[in-house]
Amino acid sequence: LHEESIAPAKLSEHSKSYTETEEKGLDAFYMCLDSLKVGGVVQKGHNVVKVLVGDPQNQKTLTGSFTTYAVTIEPRIEEIKFVRRRYRDFVWLRKWVCEAFPCIFVPPLPPKSLLNKMKESFIEERRAGLQEFLQRLISRHRFLVHSLPFQLFVSKHSNTFDKQKRDIEKLIYEQSDDTLGTMYQSLFPEYTRLSLPKEPEERVLRLKDYLTNSAKQVTILLDSSSQIAEKWSDISTHSSKVTDSLKSLSKVENGYAQRPEPQRMDVIGKFESWAGIVSEKPKQWSDLVVEIFKSEKLDSE
Repeated sequence: LHEESIAPAKLSEHSKSYTETEEKGLDAFYMCLDSLKVGGVVQKGHNVVKVLVGDPQNQKTLTGSFTTYAVTIEPRIEEIKFVRRRYRDFVWLRKWVCEAFPCIFVPPLPPKSLLNKMKESFIEERRAGLQEFLQRLISRHRFLVHSLPFQLFVSKHSNTFDKQKRDIEKLIYEQSDDTLGTMYQSLFPEYTRLSLPKEPEERVLRLKDYLTNSAKQVTILLDSSSQIAEKWSDISTHSSKVTDSLKSLSKVENGYAQRPEPQRMDVIGKFESWAGIVSEKPKQWSDLVVEIFKSEKLDSE
């Protein structure tokens, strides 16, 4: 199938435009890029602010089956509506971003599965995971948007992508320590002023303690948030039952001519309103809070 044959799902909403402060920050960032070595792994490219992964398509070859996904960016490149990528292309992107920027945290990819890889539920779970990976990648460090691996990944169709990968790999492989140090000084000038332990072993121990303690607290937060989401789900279920029971009770009482006076105070409307508010809480906790801590836990692992 041609990559343009089936359009991917549309972006759910347009990305918010930059504020004046963000625009000034972006200008400073571009000045930083201009100061870097010409021909380096970071060059001013298409300023992607949002990524969508959608429209999974299963394909068969003589050696097996695989799934491709449509990767759409915003703002879009005029001549490129979207590009199709398979899982191994995402693996390539992560590997060479890590190689190009050692010591920079790069989000994890969703896991592999040899047994379930063609199941619809797994494909959808992987699609969501791949989209989260790309969005987190460009949100954490904006300069990664302008890295050669990312720009190639989102802007070239399969044939060109496969041909140009080798050139980028060669450039990254030949990157010297001096070039890397100069690039980091330009990208992170504030870190050159930090007071760090002189001994490498002490630096490693400090980082290890930080990561261990952070992972412990994130695990506690994830467990507690998950329990809160479950409790809200129970409350939502029982709130709906209370509302339904009150409606049924009201019908019974109104149908009984000898019912006692005065009539029961009308609370159905209030309970319906309360049940509506409560029904949104489980989704808010599971989609926002729990998912955030899940990502943090993956990062710490």
